Amino acid sequence: MKTRDEAGFTLLEILVATTILAVTFTAVFHLYGGTLRSIGNSEKYAHAAVLAERKMNEALMATPFPPASEKGVFDGNPGFSFRVTTAEYTGPIGRADKSVMRDAPVAVTYRVSVAVEWREGNANRAMDMETLKTVVEEVR
Repeated sequence: MKTRDEAGFTLLEILVATTILAVTFTAVFHLYGGTLRSIGNSEKYAHAAVLAERKMNEALMATPFPPASEKGVFDGNPGFSFRVTTAEYTGPIGRADKSVMRDAPVAVTYRVSVAVEWREGNANRAMDMETLKTVVEEVR
């Protein structure tokens, strides 16, 4: 006959411990899945930034400047589309005319914008990049 002094666990203690482990593992795996999704999102944003920078450099180096607006899909990256726009910048440094400096050539500042878009699951994602470029009007 068994006495109360014997070592071991009761069935109830084992069931409670198993339930606690199951709840803990479920929470950990849920956090792990969220982390993996975040890593995937970060990779796509980083890839979009690289593609946007490449398109921005193409626009800034275009001859003649400013280039015409364009849109399309990146070669080798069919899931990512782009839109490049160039417009005269109308801010405080937008245009320096001859009234400021008599013998200076006329300089014009342009805003160059690149938008990259892609689809992620059911949502559309986008990132925008902008910069300014000043050109001398006679050289254009």
